[in-house]
Amino acid sequence: VALVVANSLTHGVRYGLVTIAGASAGTAILLAIVVYGASAILNVVADWFAVVRWFGVAYLVWLGLRAWRAPPAVACKTPNLCSSAAATYSAASGTPHGTSTVNLPGRISYSMCVSEKAITSPSA
Repeated sequence: VALVVANSLTHGVRYGLVTIAGASAGTAILLAIVVYGASAILNVVADWFAVVRWFGVAYLVWLGLRAWRAPPAVACKTPNLCSSAAATYSAASGTPHGTSTVNLPGRISYSMCVSEKAITSPSA
């Protein structure tokens, strides 16, 4: 834009329009080169991308099988786990509710521990 304004003020409107046409033609040529180069690169790496994608599929299948074969995890059946979670939250903020905005998964597990204790305690 500065080049167009400078050429227009120095040499007149016609020279400014020629500058616009030249800059637009140069941009179009550069854009065509970039598109052609990017498509050539993508043609070369397309096969490698398919190989990497299938390795990702195999890894996800392996993770799924490993999770399927694992014994079921039971949340907070051991009192030490629940009490350590409660101690961590009370020591960190004085109250378990202070960390809920930044640690939602921790808040959910803490809530599961509290509800597990409420269900299994004889005084409830």
